[in-house]
Amino acid sequence: MSNTEKILISSGWMPSRCINIDSYMEWFISEGYSPTESIKRFLQEFGGLTISIPCKKTFDQGTTTRKIIIDPEENGFEYEFIHKYNSYFKEQLFPIGTSKSTIDYFMDTNGAIYAIFGDVGAKWGNSIYEVISRISNGDLLKFVKLY
Repeated sequence: MSNTEKILISSGWMPSRCINIDSYMEWFISEGYSPTESIKRFLQEFGGLTISIPCKKTFDQGTTTRKIIIDPEENGFEYEFIHKYNSYFKEQLFPIGTSKSTIDYFMDTNGAIYAIFGDVGAKWGNSIYEVISRISNGDLLKFVKLY
């Protein structure tokens, strides 16, 4: 079992997990989104999880824990900026969650995950597995100015 799978299991995930996402779909529709099947499948498998990822500290020795809360309704981004995010990354992005450090997470229609903090952001991985692995290894990408 990989370290990423261990992190997911300790966060409440299990293979073939499938939760009811009706409330998420109602929220997306109320916000003007039409979620794709890939977004729906992702939320069925990972929605509602708070993924705690042990990782190396950025500037000093030791470890810390970063959390990703998979819940699109908890996303704190400014809705008027979504078109700027979509334009910069040249992808249609859907909010999927947030973190304790006010980073908001988005997913494109291909399953890639983006981390955005105000007017800076980065594509963090092509899947949640890649994002967790990258965070746990301290391999965080630099944020770039989006607008």
